[in-house]
Amino acid sequence: MSALASFNSLVRRSLVSAGVVIAVGLGVACTSDETTTNPATVDAGTDSGGTRIICGAGAALCAGNEWCAYELVGSCGKDGQRGTCTVRPPNCATDCPAVCGCDGKIYCNACEAQAGGTDVDKARACLPGGGEILAFALPGDPAKVAVLKKDEARSLCVRLTLVARLGSRYGLDVPSEWGVDGAEATNDPADCSVTSTGTLPTPKGANLGPVNGQGRVTFSADRGQAGKYPCSLSIAARLQFEPSPSVPWVPTVEALSAQNVNVAGGCP
Repeated sequence: MSALASFNSLVRRSLVSAGVVIAVGLGVACTSDETTTNPATVDAGTDSGGTRIICGAGAALCAGNEWCAYELVGSCGKDGQRGTCTVRPPNCATDCPAVCGCDGKIYCNACEAQAGGTDVDKARACLPGGGEILAFALPGDPAKVAVLKKDEARSLCVRLTLVARLGSRYGLDVPSEWGVDGAEATNDPADCSVTSTGTLPTPKGANLGPVNGQGRVTFSADRGQAGKYPCSLSIAARLQFEPSPSVPWVPTVEALSAQNVNVAGGCP
């Protein structure tokens, strides 16, 4: 511990013994070898590890390269749960079962949520069930891939088209060298299909494009036709719409979540 840190620690302990509450997380800085805790506990000492920072329940905010690992996994700090500031993982696996973050966003997996600075929320229903995810390779230059969510029960079709050129939209993270060509929701499940010429059909009913979105699409490493198309893909994403009296069937938020979906026409 440096001389300055020793002096600060001595002052803090003196204040605590005198009954002064030190407001950690409210602008009072702590040295790097001290543990920040909830002010209500009046614990201003250093911990045995020398660098552990306590977060949650009114304690310190974690640094920009950290996330708060709560004691109860998936609690998101509810009911006064506290945690430990932990360095964000630098690399994550590419599997994409889709999880909900404590920030309300969708992530491919828990590691990606942590890399995004949050924990996984096991109580949040940000991935409603229902519907079927389909994927098709659309011939042409540039190459395109259609990701479709067909929900017969709600008479709904959601279409997302990826194109082999840079430039994404709707806040979606897509594979390198690919971009988002367009997206829309229609009120006819039959629109979630491909014509005999390999194109998406013109919507039979009403349709509406999203205003925003969030999430990720990942491709399998193998490539089919001329090395263009993925053989399969995974998606963990949400699209946000603005319903109106003219399109009351449009969901405010629609989730698209599936792993290892075969891309029809993508591989021989």
